[in-house]
Amino acid sequence: MPSDANTSRWWAAIMSRKSMPPAQHAAWRSLIDEMRADGTIRRDLTVLSGLFSHAILWEWHTTNPAAAYLNVRSKQGLVEAEPGTRYLSHSEEKSFLTRIEHNRETAKGNRDRHAWQFFEAAFSLAIDAGLRKEEQLSLLWSDVDLDARQITIRKEVTKTKRQRSVPILPRSLALLRALPRHATSKYVFWRRDGNRYTDCYRTLVRLAEKLGIEPFDPH
Repeated sequence: MPSDANTSRWWAAIMSRKSMPPAQHAAWRSLIDEMRADGTIRRDLTVLSGLFSHAILWEWHTTNPAAAYLNVRSKQGLVEAEPGTRYLSHSEEKSFLTRIEHNRETAKGNRDRHAWQFFEAAFSLAIDAGLRKEEQLSLLWSDVDLDARQITIRKEVTKTKRQRSVPILPRSLALLRALPRHATSKYVFWRRDGNRYTDCYRTLVRLAEKLGIEPFDPH
């Protein structure tokens, strides 16, 4: 691992438009290649190139060494990695729902029962509608039309900043209809204080461990 002093000198050389000494350049490249996958290296270089482009636009700098380096490495075979998408199998989905239903039915108090009821609806809706975590946990009852069987995803919570509508499938429809409503909160998935859940999927990860299901990261 290079020292902080060496790293500072390398950046100083780049920002002063000087060439990085060959030995230091080789050490830096070796370090990156050993510690990072190709896809990560390419994304990091793309971000760095974007920073230099803005520096040029603001007249803080005159050249973009990251762009040239990225071009050379691309010709040498540096490519974007394949997406690491992980989908639940039908048997894994069934295992989750069976355990969630069991936990809801055997809960000792209303608080735990309601928590598992919310989680059952959230898990099913995530699969049926393909919503992102922020889109789902930000849902208001005004976004949900149970009669029309449709959910409106507001543009302020979407990744693309565009509003869209998604259908509600029968399984999710039944679970949403059964959800208790908070006296004052407008959220579909609410806590006792009326605030929305921020990340109920940590429970899903822990449940996966108990069921022996391969780890995954809900989007």
